[in-house]
Amino acid sequence: MDRKTQRQNQLDFSLRSIKQHNFEKNVFTERKKEKNSLYAYIDEFSNGDTVAGDFGCHDGSISYALSKRCRHVYGYDLEAVIGNNFLNPKDNLDFIGIDLDLDFPNHLFDLILALDVVEHLFNDKAFLLNCYLHLHKNGKLITTAPLHPPKGNIHFRGYEEDEFKAMLKKIGFSIVKEEKYIDSAGQQLILVCEKYYGNNTI
Repeated sequence: MDRKTQRQNQLDFSLRSIKQHNFEKNVFTERKKEKNSLYAYIDEFSNGDTVAGDFGCHDGSISYALSKRCRHVYGYDLEAVIGNNFLNPKDNLDFIGIDLDLDFPNHLFDLILALDVVEHLFNDKAFLLNCYLHLHKNGKLITTAPLHPPKGNIHFRGYEEDEFKAMLKKIGFSIVKEEKYIDSAGQQLILVCEKYYGNNTI
């Protein structure tokens, strides 16, 4: 399969997923451990002054949860219409359509979420570097990575645990928390990373 066809398959799948009202509900049912850890991390690393970016926000349910604690939350995915799923829109929550393989928002964040994102991107390193560059000093990145071979034609890669951690450290992140969990696709890794100036070696 050529790169163009693979990318189109990925986009088609992502757009279908965004339009499913119960997408996140179903995912969370399968990945209860990740959900529990994720919300614990949100509580730990966000407060009323936090500006957060939720990249690959799907139906926006995690963005919505973040907005209850943060000063402002930006949810990014291929279509901005995901925010229409909520009956009670919030003034501190914006949904923005973006293709993360082509663009990155011009904001600075205290917290970035990138859950089930990097394996869908052509250039995972460029995306993670942008996350680093768009975090305030000591800002946090919470990200996941599949520790198994690519699934179907929508994942471009899986990762070895040491490989993924080394890539983040080379960019400049320090890993402050880590955890593994199992979902229907296989073993996953969730990491909380912190930005330190002077760590970047790229």
